[in-house]
Amino acid sequence: MKFRLYSLLALVATAGLVACSDDPTDEGRGDPFAIVTDRTQLIATEGVSTSITAYTIDRNNRRIPGALTGQLAGGPVSLDSTVYVQELSETRFFMTGTDATDGVDLTITGHNLTKTAHIIVE
Repeated sequence: MKFRLYSLLALVATAGLVACSDDPTDEGRGDPFAIVTDRTQLIATEGVSTSITAYTIDRNNRRIPGALTGQLAGGPVSLDSTVYVQELSETRFFMTGTDATDGVDLTITGHNLTKTAHIIVE
């Protein structure tokens, strides 16, 4: 009888340990942490199309799927197109500077996060 009781307790304790996850990479998985861009400042040539690539990561540096949006803060730079590449979970912003300027900010938003890239046209 005691053997059965101790066996049952051992089985319950083992099942309880297996149910707990001690994997440190589980914390923050899938939770948006930051927007990453390939450039934080871009020096563009007047009349030439350039691009900035952006994506969102979680706390484990894994990409989170979902398109981002971009908005220019006025000035002589036009946002020509925005392309979301689903296979890479990244958004590409294509823009052209129409006149020389000391700087225009491209504000990138998504997943309740915001990042700014500075564009200078020469």
